[in-house]
Amino acid sequence: MSRDTNTITGLLDHIEPMTIDELAFESGIPEGRVRVAVKYLQEVGQIKRFESSYPASWVLA
Repeated sequence: MSRDTNTITGLLDHIEPMTIDELAFESGIPEGRVRVAVKYLQEVGQIKRFESSYPASWVLA
């Protein structure tokens, strides 16, 4: 899990949001594992959902 979470936090920044699909494509990690990593990172407060975005997009917290 830590390799996936490190890869995802490396792709995100504080300004430009990315969707699950974009993160999976850019990282080469399967979408299911990206979803698990995003859920974990959100729970520990490292990333947050970008306000008013559809589909859901994520940025660093």
